Amino acid sequence: MSWFGRAVLYVRHRMPIFTGVGLSVGVVVSLLPQTLLLRRYRKILAHTQNDEEKPIDNHTQSLIERVLQRITLKAEEEADLEFFTCFASDPLHAGSLKIRFGAIIGLPGTFAYKDVADINKDELLLDQMVVDWNSENGETLLKSLVLSDKAKAFAIAREINFATFHQIHVETFMRSVFGVLAYSCGHILNNYFALDRRLKFWARFSLYSFIASAWFVLYVAVKDSYYCWQDNSADRKAAALSKAYAEGGVEYYNKVLLRNKALRALTAGQKRYTAYGNVVSTWRRDHVELTARRDNLQKYLIGYEKV
Repeated sequence: MSWFGRAVLYVRHRMPIFTGVGLSVGVVVSLLPQTLLLRRYRKILAHTQNDEEKPIDNHTQSLIERVLQRITLKAEEEADLEFFTCFASDPLHAGSLKIRFGAIIGLPGTFAYKDVADINKDELLLDQMVVDWNSENGETLLKSLVLSDKAKAFAIAREINFATFHQIHVETFMRSVFGVLAYSCGHILNNYFALDRRLKFWARFSLYSFIASAWFVLYVAVKDSYYCWQDNSADRKAAALSKAYAEGGVEYYNKVLLRNKALRALTAGQKRYTAYGNVVSTWRRDHVELTARRDNLQKYLIGYEKV
């Protein structure tokens, strides 16, 4: 038997071991930005000036403290939570307060704006396009970037809620389970039907690829459903803090939708957003549509008004 044949035989007999190691390595690597590399990930996301991270303005910092007092995290969780100014146009989060690495929350620089006059148009990232700020869409875009304290407080509370979820545990569990199920399905079919003797290599490869693809699609569907549940839950918990937070949530999503519609009009030919302001999606729906999130908060607000 040639060396290649012996190598194939060696791998075949130890395939469960190689599969387990491969799955473990894949899961660990995919979670590094949320765990061991969280602080380095923050440096990538942070808004820097002269190679230094741009600090959060005093007013936004006071808003953060007010929201933290309202949510009342555990002392150790609050100590593991870090805020910073990010380059993104929307608030973001990474990590989890349910693990020892903690969590980070990035707030866009637009949170420092109190009025349209405060906006530094040179800092706005608009794909290097020239914008006529005196046009209707240009003025609409500028107005959409200015949020009230209630809208900012809602967004901060929402991101804190995201940080309190067991997202990393759930993602690790789902990736591991679906990886094992995909391998087990192929392994059982191979043993039951003796595929290694009945089918040629290319036929087995095609069958295993189809099985892996089917399980991957199912994994993506389950993961997207979990993300949508997170969206609704984070919004609902923020709105449950008080009527002011619910009002801020409605305003926040209205401003985001207004911004997206203005960007859609300004970037003709680059349709990232629908006519309603939602993010264009293809075959996936990994987040709840912005209009649906706003409508859910409006229902929550109606409940406050009935009390």
